[in-house]
Amino acid sequence: MNNDEKQELANLLQEPERGIAERLRQRRKELDLSVEELSVLTSKFEYASAEGISVPTLYRYEKGDRLPGARELRLLSDSLNVSPNWLILGHEWDSDLQEDADIGRKLLALLGTATARERLPNRSANRDFAHGIKMGQVKEKKEPS
Repeated sequence: MNNDEKQELANLLQEPERGIAERLRQRRKELDLSVEELSVLTSKFEYASAEGISVPTLYRYEKGDRLPGARELRLLSDSLNVSPNWLILGHEWDSDLQEDADIGRKLLALLGTATARERLPNRSANRDFAHGIKMGQVKEKKEPS
């Protein structure tokens, strides 16, 4: 077995949670969030206190120097609007559920946050809707008035 084959085998045998750093960075960029904005967004999903995940900790996660714990996985999955399964494993368990979530995200993108607030005022329990509102709050703070 040559060195390339050994490296390929090592990559295949790598624990899936080692890919959290790349998936976290990828999804944050897809949502056009800075690390600082993601930190603020995580605090919006923390119900027990106003503390989310700190900026230095997020940098450690993205560099792969540290793995998030259960609380942090919950905050990250809510903030990035992905399942903990996807963050940890890189794939969803239920592809039909993921397709529904993708359709919901596309619909909210088409409606826009302001329109979604007007048309769906009683749907705050809907994960995508709640995420859109909280994302809008974080982005509003970024834009100068």
